[in-house]
Amino acid sequence: MRKRRLLCLMMVFQLMITVLLCGCSITEEGGMKLRDLEFTLVSDERMPEELRALIEERKTEEFKFTYADKEALYICVGY
Repeated sequence: MRKRRLLCLMMVFQLMITVLLCGCSITEEGGMKLRDLEFTLVSDERMPEELRALIEERKTEEFKFTYADKEALYICVGY
């Protein structure tokens, strides 16, 4: 009975180690530059109202997010 418990405990321990080690991996992503991006700084007057509200909510801390409408993609960074 004691040997059976020890064997079961060892199997569970081995399974836990296998699961933990399988989750770890090192990958290198090819961060190749494809081309330069064109961008335009947008004034508050030209900014969509919904985007202005999102910035107002988050401006107490640093933020990074994107916002898209039918016309453009906005990349927002605040410090």
